[in-house]
Amino acid sequence: MIPAGIKPYQPASPWKNCHENFSNNFTPGCSWILDHADPALSESDLYKRATENLKWVIGQSIEKSTTLRAIGANWSFSSVAMCNGGMVQTKGLDLIFNINETLVSPSYLHTGKTNQDLIFAECGVQIARLNRVLEIDRHPARCIRASGASNGQTIAGCISTGTHGAALYAGAVHDSIVGIHLVTGSGTHVWLERESYPVASDKFISWLGATPKKNDTLFESALVSFGSFGIIHGVMLETDPLFLLKEYRISNAVYTDDLMNALSRLDITRLKQLLPALPDSIPGHELYHMELNINPYTLAKNSSTGLYIFLFYKVQVPAGFVVDQGGTHDPAPSPEFIFIMKGLLGVLGSKRSYNEVKRLTSREFEKNIRPATPEPKTIGSIFRDTRFTGNVASFACAVSTTDLPGALEQVCQEIAVKAFAGAVAVRFVKGTRATLGFTKFENTSVIEMDGLDSTSNSQVFENIIGRLEQQHIAYSIHWGKLNGPLNKDRISTIYGDKLILWKQSRAELLSAEVRKVFSNGFMERCGLDLEAV
Repeated sequence: MIPAGIKPYQPASPWKNCHENFSNNFTPGCSWILDHADPALSESDLYKRATENLKWVIGQSIEKSTTLRAIGANWSFSSVAMCNGGMVQTKGLDLIFNINETLVSPSYLHTGKTNQDLIFAECGVQIARLNRVLEIDRHPARCIRASGASNGQTIAGCISTGTHGAALYAGAVHDSIVGIHLVTGSGTHVWLERESYPVASDKFISWLGATPKKNDTLFESALVSFGSFGIIHGVMLETDPLFLLKEYRISNAVYTDDLMNALSRLDITRLKQLLPALPDSIPGHELYHMELNINPYTLAKNSSTGLYIFLFYKVQVPAGFVVDQGGTHDPAPSPEFIFIMKGLLGVLGSKRSYNEVKRLTSREFEKNIRPATPEPKTIGSIFRDTRFTGNVASFACAVSTTDLPGALEQVCQEIAVKAFAGAVAVRFVKGTRATLGFTKFENTSVIEMDGLDSTSNSQVFENIIGRLEQQHIAYSIHWGKLNGPLNKDRISTIYGDKLILWKQSRAELLSAEVRKVFSNGFMERCGLDLEAV
């Protein structure tokens, strides 16, 4: 008998991800959808019912000997979270709980933090909803510490694939997670947190009914695990008091070795000398976000062409400020860039010469690079919905910021010989403690390449990784974006002994039969399904 709150679900065949750049086929009769459609139950009871239902779904997969993955917003550009068995649609599990003081560990309170710093979100909560609850509904208002470029992801999917943003000193989205409620089998679920940073009280863990696991290694391994550690049911986030972000654009930066060396060292004093337009970072006006937007066809040493620097500074919220999360997502360059490129290159057909791609890409990049937003806004008002769908490719690799100058040269040298229909950006992110977090370097520079989903562009991505290897530049690759270059040997090189810890943690949390349920083709390709040796 199927429990209340669960319905059989048959995904479309073929099933497509949100961005429509890949499809997948699930086994008929193995998928489920969960929701909270029962007004007679309290939110607390609905959450606990959902825990039991997630355990039941895992049990069904064990009985049928099929694989399973939890799917929320279907946001990833890669098939890292796909399987050929069944899926459990969790987008309807979107409860958000404020945390009172009795639910917080005394040790946490002794650090000077309070229950107001925390919020507990169920796996299906989309970032857009979380922003609305924190910035508009919560009193006093709060905000998340970091965000990706858009807000359509669910919180579980967002952290599981390493969504990063460009918070120079705050880290990626998952770096604000301090507790994970993880369903690990048909009869087991655990509460994960760091032993070195306890957060939840015994009362909170008792409410969940979960087995406590207070262990830094287990927690940091589960943080970025792309659905392979079971089903994340809920997460505890640390938030900040609401702040605004004031944006600046520097359009006359000259691409020199001196500039790149200063960026590689994050030498703000030297950057200020080289970039007189760089605003001061002072209390009440502190540097938060830094990124480069690059036209690789026109970028040239000792020239300011093709290089734009975008910055956000944290500023205080003025009295009487009203948060407005309306409007559309407005990144740099604007999303219209990709849509226009798709149309123009579609007219050209498959026989596109290098010069034609170069000319059209350069023209649209410069036409669509936008000015800085004039008024300060909240995170939830800035990083909003994107319209990227269909035939769109997004690839990102990370290097140590100290290696950025050489890595960027390799990207430009590749594009100088093989056409890339798209734009390049660099985002600066504080390194993560997550075991397989791809923002793994102490100071990480993420090189992003967004463009058309074409064989030619995919080859550019592969060639760039080859160039980095030839130059002995250490790198990693974003799990949730196109990750074709990843394989067993490369992942072993990238993560080294951390990979062993990750596999050991997975084996400690999941039985062999459950590990089999939560394996997939991607893990097999990369050797992630194998035992630690």
